[in-house]
Amino acid sequence: MNSWSVACGSTGWLAEPKWRHYTRAVAAGLDRAQAWVAPSRAFQDVICNLYRPRSSGTVIWNGIPPARPSPNSKRRFILAAGRLWDTAKNVSALAASRGLDWPVFVAGPQSDMPGNDTGELMLIGDLSHGALRSRMQRAAIFVSPARYEPFGLAVLEAASAGCALVLSDIPTFRELWSGAALFVDPADDRALHRALASLCSDGRKRARLQIAARERSKSYSLSQAADDYGSLYRCLFAQRSRSTSPHTIAVHA
Repeated sequence: MNSWSVACGSTGWLAEPKWRHYTRAVAAGLDRAQAWVAPSRAFQDVICNLYRPRSSGTVIWNGIPPARPSPNSKRRFILAAGRLWDTAKNVSALAASRGLDWPVFVAGPQSDMPGNDTGELMLIGDLSHGALRSRMQRAAIFVSPARYEPFGLAVLEAASAGCALVLSDIPTFRELWSGAALFVDPADDRALHRALASLCSDGRKRARLQIAARERSKSYSLSQAADDYGSLYRCLFAQRSRSTSPHTIAVHA
């Protein structure tokens, strides 16, 4: 919660007694853990800066099974996913992108912001995981203007499905997708509109980014993540067998 609040610029409530207790508990848990894991180097840095744990932790990128190839499945629409009320996901920034040549579909709860102006967004509600991945197979562009992401599984799944990526310029996305996405300032709605408009009108650039995203997604495989966790646990069990002190294992994801 601390990292979320800092990214969203809303930290005053962390001074409340229950949240101070939460902060102390997280810090104590990290210090007592035999190991802790972050899903990106960017998020590892955030945790270290916030809680100052005794150990620097381990980075293990998340992974997914590869999407099935779907030749010639792409359609002329933009897809996003997230809760409209969530400042961290920043999906509401898309509402300012009026006048795009392509429709923008947003998967997520429809009742988050009753009465609020959602612009020209096409709200398609909550989708099952399978239904969302099917939409990704057909979407030409996936956009995530998030202010905060420890990793971003939806982005990875969209990339695996061959979507061109338009992402917020935050450290996590730079780490994972540099060279395979367009980046925009999450606070600049006009820049977001320009980036989306340019991809809608430039088929060659779009195709290049679709290929780049799919190729990069192969770096974040489920088998690699499982192997990395397996190696970590084997190391931890070996250490534990040589020690009589009880420890716990903490995972940040």
